[in-house]
Amino acid sequence: MFGYRSPYTFSPFDVVGHLIDGEETDWMARARIVLARGPDPRFEPYDRFRHRSRSAGRTLDALLDEFARLRAANLAERAEAGAGLRAWSRELGVGGARVTQPINVCYNRYNRH
Repeated sequence: MFGYRSPYTFSPFDVVGHLIDGEETDWMARARIVLARGPDPRFEPYDRFRHRSRSAGRTLDALLDEFARLRAANLAERAEAGAGLRAWSRELGVGGARVTQPINVCYNRYNRH
């Protein structure tokens, strides 16, 4: 449950911590940047190992509860932001890609967990 084969692999405990970190700092945080249309639309780099220090000393049950809470809140926010993301993507669409596509990929990938 807690062991790894190398410093770059995740244990099952790490996977849950990593998912929590993504809920807090990745997909919806990036959607908020897009929707804000501010002068600096750059994304902060994603630290894929941040969860290790954040999850230290916590139980798997506590992490699972937190993940469920964050996921529900982010899915609700994404549903509300959907029209704004679609409109922005039509304005910005580059090379046929839409801004919502990366967010939808994250949504669909994470929604299967």
